[in-house]
Amino acid sequence: MGQFDVKVKWGKEKYEVTANTEEAPEMFKAQLFALTNVPLERQKIMIKGGVLKDSWDAFKGKIKNGAMIMLMGSADPLPEKPKDLPKFLEDMTESELTQVAKIPVGLENLGNTCYLNSVIQCLRVAPKLKTALSEYKQSDGFIQQLKELWELMDNAGEAPKPLAFLMNLHMNFPIFAERSPQGGLKQQDANEAWLSICRYLHQLPGEGSKDLMEELFGVQYRSETKCVEEGGEPDVKVETDKQLSISCFIDQDVKYLLTGLKKNLVEKIEKKSEKLDRQAQYEKNSTVERLPHYLAVNFIRFFYKTGTQNSAKILKDVKFQTDFDAWELCGPTLQDKLKPNREKLKEVTDKELDLLGRKKKLGVRKIVPPTYTKFEATHFEDDHGSNNHGWYTLKAVLTHKGRSIDGGHYIAWTKQEDGRWVKFDDDTATVVTEEEVLALSGGGDWHTAYICIFETKKLPVFTPELENDQMENMETN
Repeated sequence: MGQFDVKVKWGKEKYEVTANTEEAPEMFKAQLFALTNVPLERQKIMIKGGVLKDSWDAFKGKIKNGAMIMLMGSADPLPEKPKDLPKFLEDMTESELTQVAKIPVGLENLGNTCYLNSVIQCLRVAPKLKTALSEYKQSDGFIQQLKELWELMDNAGEAPKPLAFLMNLHMNFPIFAERSPQGGLKQQDANEAWLSICRYLHQLPGEGSKDLMEELFGVQYRSETKCVEEGGEPDVKVETDKQLSISCFIDQDVKYLLTGLKKNLVEKIEKKSEKLDRQAQYEKNSTVERLPHYLAVNFIRFFYKTGTQNSAKILKDVKFQTDFDAWELCGPTLQDKLKPNREKLKEVTDKELDLLGRKKKLGVRKIVPPTYTKFEATHFEDDHGSNNHGWYTLKAVLTHKGRSIDGGHYIAWTKQEDGRWVKFDDDTATVVTEEEVLALSGGGDWHTAYICIFETKKLPVFTPELENDQMENMETN
């Protein structure tokens, strides 16, 4: 039928809405939910002579530009249903078993929206972001829908549909609303979605002068650019820049994450030289001057092939580990600031190794790592959200399976507070091993890491009391 600009009457309120009858009716209902807060399951949508069901059939020949559509339904919460009686495991549904196992829920795919589902799951590894969303009081549809979606994910027994948030994403970033010639939503770049959402969330306040996203994810660089040709400008141009992620360059020599990150800090640039009065070669060397609490790493796996005029994927295996040290990426000024707390972290590690050796000598049957109760701050006093020692631990991986950025499938793998890794394949959430996560480094057509999120390592305090408890509570052969 096509697309129509219609008027929707809900009680005393009237709204002007675009109804795209090439889409599923649920997308239209999601728009109305975003406007009225009437949940989809409570919406009754009528036009003279017809009621909207699971298809647009009842509206054929009736809907046109300027048509009046009636919406019925309450935005107030429904009374709570009586709690179910206890069930045996064998009688439970898959969603009920998920709740019992305390596995977080996934999100339904609304048609090539796996990129968005995966980004949302990765963002949820930052508890401070969740707190900020719950406390945000300004009137903003995008942030409000993300907040409500997260609340729904926390309380739902099965994967919810992120319809209202998807509609808000399309309104704020029309590129994600692009459609294929067949009429369905196009697959999108998950890294672009990650950056777009993070930039929008700059509205959330952080500590001091920083916004929350800059505080938690902001990387600051210092770069020096100079002409490398004889007779060129002798001066070095010094600049600072802030980004929400750091990029891993991939070529035939890159086998490990750190190598790719270091390569990306050195750039060859061709630009106009005022002194030579022609195009000349320049070299730009960058160092990190501020490490954030969460380090988001983007693997540069896609490039544009001019011959075929489409994107291609670099499948090369680039190894990463659960622990990551960013020391070699940092400039001398930041390295000096990191040294004191790096020493503290090393002292704790040395004491753990010493304790482990003593236990083995005594023939301890079961070696349990220390349980720390005291921790030192991991940020600089004048910079909340920073990393003050340079060490990180892996918290989330967003993967892509396929050969092109315009297709394939995205999945999120995130580490929970209890230490378990959970794989989110849209609406399906399953527990996986750490070994399975580390196998996402690439090298074939399997799921390949596209974004990694690292969290600052905690800085525990190894007290004498802790050491005594460890030595006293042992089982020997």
